[in-house]
Parts: sequence; structure tokens; C-alpha cells
Amino acid sequence: MHRHLIDSKGALNTVKSQARLSARAAVVESAIIAESARWGDAQVISGLPAGHPPRYIVADWQDAINTVKNSVLPGRTATVLAQAIAREVGMPLKMARAVQVGGPTWHWGNFAKVARNFEWEKKVGNSLVVREPIGVVGCITPWNFPLV
Repeated sequence: MHRHLIDSKGALNTVKSQARLSARAAVVESAIIAESARWGDAQVISGLPAGHPPRYIVADWQDAINTVKNSVLPGRTATVLAQAIAREVGMPLKMARAVQVGGPTWHWGNFAKVARNFEWEKKVGNSLVVREPIGVVGCITPWNFPLV
């Protein structure tokens, strides 16, 4: 899952998925423009949900593509991970997304922020104190660590 969804070379990561959507949309867009020109941008379509403009125009198509590209795809990795965890652990999807995906994601981001802002070198009098990592730490934690 990591190799396909998260890794920068993965075929399903957000950036590559957005690029693939843009490429597919570019192929279809000429047909959308042609249909819009053929039937007219102001054609009335009945039976649309309340509040929806009574037409289908190129701007609607572009808005739909932008919504998927900017709102759906960026959160898709978290959704897929939450679905896999919910199936495996048997926890509700909403809880899996918040606790098993959201919690660790927040922690990783926070650790990265701390590392960026950490004072690795400090001048103390005539000395320079340098803090360097010296190895790997192995931890045994409870299976439900995010809840602890």
C-alpha cells in the first residue's frame, strides 16, 4: 500500500493521480466543448438537484474536475488507509480515519516540525554542543497506542 499510495514513485499517490486526471480530462474536454457548442450553454436540463444551475456548460465540467483534483484526491490516501484498517481491525470507518490514520499522521507531522525547529547546535561559553542521533530506538508499545 505504501509503495502505491504514499511513495513519490507510486502510481496512485496524489500528485500522479492528479496528473492522470488532468491528462484524461484534457482528452475528454474537446468533446465537452463540442457538445456545449452543439446544444448551447444555456440549454435547460430538468430534474437537477435544488440549487444546481439549470444547464450543463464547460464551466460546470471544469468545476467538477477541479473539485475532484483539489478536494477528493488529496484526502484519498487517508480514506483508503482507513478503509483497510477498518476492515482488518473491525473498527468503524470514521473512528479508523480519526484514530488510526489521523492521529499518527498528526504525530508524524508534529515530529517533523520539532526536528526542523530543534536546536541541534548550541554555543555554550567557548564550547559548541552538538546533538547528533546515535542510533535506532526500538519500542514495545500497546497495540492501541493512538488511544493511549
